[in-house]
Amino acid sequence: MKCVVEGNCTVVKTECWACEDYAMYRPKDKRILSPRQERNRLKRKVSKKEKKNSPASKRGRNNRLRGKAWERKLLKLLEAHGIPVRKVACSGALKATGGLIGAENDIYAGDLVLEGKSGENYRIEVKSRTALPAYVTKYTGLKDYCMFLDEAEFIALCVHGVYEPSGVMKEDTRTQTLHDWFDQDDSAIVAMKVAHTPWRFAIKLEQVSKIKQLGGIS
Repeated sequence: MKCVVEGNCTVVKTECWACEDYAMYRPKDKRILSPRQERNRLKRKVSKKEKKNSPASKRGRNNRLRGKAWERKLLKLLEAHGIPVRKVACSGALKATGGLIGAENDIYAGDLVLEGKSGENYRIEVKSRTALPAYVTKYTGLKDYCMFLDEAEFIALCVHGVYEPSGVMKEDTRTQTLHDWFDQDDSAIVAMKVAHTPWRFAIKLEQVSKIKQLGGIS
């Protein structure tokens, strides 16, 4: 078989007899591909396309789109009440590619950010689910960790610095899901949404007191 890349290969000619299907091809100019490389490139391209169109990939893409839609809705809700909030540009893309690593990338962490009067930021992680963990709606908060607020309570806290919790606190056990949501970007707030129901918020204890002492964010 005639070698079509012989002139671009650095392998000593006396060794060519041992080369099977261009396995030993070592190019001078890497832009010139052997038939074997061309086939492998085509296989990767087809495989990538198939993966992109797989049911799992489509579900993931739909989930991301749905998540972005809820982020926009929460942004509009908070802005309508005069709460200073901004969208974190490219946060979803950076999370998907593992780009949020290191303190230098803190400005891209979280989905939304509440901006305090003195320049402090409160990161918000937005989660939309078909159902929330039962303890999120049943209890007032988790002992020594966070408080749960409904939509009206959260707005009152942010706008007026008013929050008077009442109810039962839960022991912080079997709550790994919520911890994971907080830890995703070291967020201060997790905003949770189930379709056709009001928002539910979880706020770390130390952040609740800071916002309240400030007399609200706005």
